Amino acid sequence: MSSKNQFKTYYGSNKLKYTLVFTKRKNIVFKTYPTGEIKAFAPYGTALTLIRNRADLESENLFRQVFFHMLLNPYVNKKFIITNNTI
Repeated sequence: MSSKNQFKTYYGSNKLKYTLVFTKRKNIVFKTYPTGEIKAFAPYGTALTLIRNRADLESENLFRQVFFHMLLNPYVNKKFIITNNTI
């Protein structure tokens, strides 16, 4: 993916990076993965400001989901994951 699809939002002092993917969806959805990766799926033609505003609104939930994944599976590819200053 190109760096043009990489965005970030903040929850407190924690930076949450997410990748934007345009699809045929009708709404904006954020998905978190056990690796700590966050993807935003949005309909084609959605304004970036709308997606960023939604990311700001969802930042607390995104942070909790990433932290939850880290607690359940702290080892990915035999490496211990620590995201930002969460601990």
